[in-house]
Amino acid sequence: MGASLSDGLNFLASTGAALLVIAAVLKLRRPQPGARALELLHLPASFVVVRFVALAELLVGAAWLAWPSRATGASLSATYLIFLGISAALVRGSDQATPCGCMGRDDTRISTAHFLYNGALVLASAGSSGLVAHSAPGLPGHPLLLAVYLAELGCATWLSYLLLTDFQNATRPLDQHPQERWAANRLQAERR
Repeated sequence: MGASLSDGLNFLASTGAALLVIAAVLKLRRPQPGARALELLHLPASFVVVRFVALAELLVGAAWLAWPSRATGASLSATYLIFLGISAALVRGSDQATPCGCMGRDDTRISTAHFLYNGALVLASAGSSGLVAHSAPGLPGHPLLLAVYLAELGCATWLSYLLLTDFQNATRPLDQHPQERWAANRLQAERR
């Protein structure tokens, strides 16, 4: 059986759900960066709030991974829609050096990659939850296919984590204003 649109959307939604679970666990362990990010947005900023949000993220992500359905897909989509709004506010109102606290780290800075990633997951989880009734989501039945699927999901989740944390320079051209890019390219051309 070939891959279909619903398979791709389910996989992307599952990657987002797995990353949500990992981020939640990291925030539960270290709520300080999340509290600082909430403070920058003038929202209630306490360790209790961050841990409550992290627990909600953990439940939403785990629910999608365990029982993909319209309801869990809608919850996942709503969660990433909230993140999309927060990342838009932080990207728009910052100098790109603002810590987002989303992975329980002080050195994770908000970037356009966060905005794009969150937007992609809003669309994927909404699309996936809309298609769940038309296709039977779930894990492959054969043990070898299940192992391959879980390995792929692990790799995609790890790459997503790296994109939002350690590979921030990879999206730096997206974070610059067009005039800054033009000036940087002109300066680079003059040096040659």
